[in-house]
Amino acid sequence: MPLGERLCRSALAIWRWAFPPRVETPPELVSVLQAVYPRLDLARVTFHLGMPHLLSLGRYQAITLPSTFGLRRVGIYVRRRSFQARSVSGLGILVHEAFHALQIQDSAGGWGLGLVRPFPVLYLACAAANRFLYDGHPIETDAYEHAGQRASRFDRALRDCAVAGEVPALVVEKTVVEQAAAGLAIHASGLAFWAKAWASAGLGAIGRLFSWGRRAGQRPALRPWIVLGGLLWLPLAALGALWLVLWLALWTAATAILWGVKILVEALLAAIAGVLYGAGTVLRGLGSRSTADG
Repeated sequence: MPLGERLCRSALAIWRWAFPPRVETPPELVSVLQAVYPRLDLARVTFHLGMPHLLSLGRYQAITLPSTFGLRRVGIYVRRRSFQARSVSGLGILVHEAFHALQIQDSAGGWGLGLVRPFPVLYLACAAANRFLYDGHPIETDAYEHAGQRASRFDRALRDCAVAGEVPALVVEKTVVEQAAAGLAIHASGLAFWAKAWASAGLGAIGRLFSWGRRAGQRPALRPWIVLGGLLWLPLAALGALWLVLWLALWTAATAILWGVKILVEALLAAIAGVLYGAGTVLRGLGSRSTADG
């Protein structure tokens, strides 16, 4: 193969590694997601075949990330071998990742800039509290309760319809719609941002106290006691609130650093791909000219 052609192919391979190609969402998957997550704005969710650059070195089957410069857009990246919209396990992975998209949307409406938005900050804070272990991460636990594992509600709903692990598209669509009508549909992810934030900072008791106070405050007879209790607990609550602010600020900074690294990596890979493709194009042009002259 001529050198120019090899350079162009290498450039395209690097580009695809940096920016996994977007794939059109299969119609049956759209129907499933609309039935299971009626409030998820699918117009802002894209699916990509492959894991982006350095994340492909990990063992993830799929990952959901806000777009690098988007304000509300979310990308779901799935390894080629795991993008199977007609198998129970493959569909479970896709629905699991879509649950993360719903969590992002439910956190401040999904607004932010790149990775700097409430959901990634909370995800890192909870990961730190869980010693950066995947198993037991509270946000992942919520998602797996719904889809992505054999014991998940969504996966159990489809397993009886499967034949050798395969689910015909029409059966998937019909079954999921029926199950959604029976209670499978999720209108909100139940992210509970502040409850998880308090817990991640080691202040779950204070967070529960605040939640109880809000609920009890709706009963007029309890309001005087709530005010008195609040005065007694005010110094402790103030210290807890200060620590929570510092804790979230720390992970906001970490998220911003990760975003910066992501931008630098993608810019570097794009530049390398551009240089290689340009050089390859020039060499191909020179080769074509010399062949014509000969």
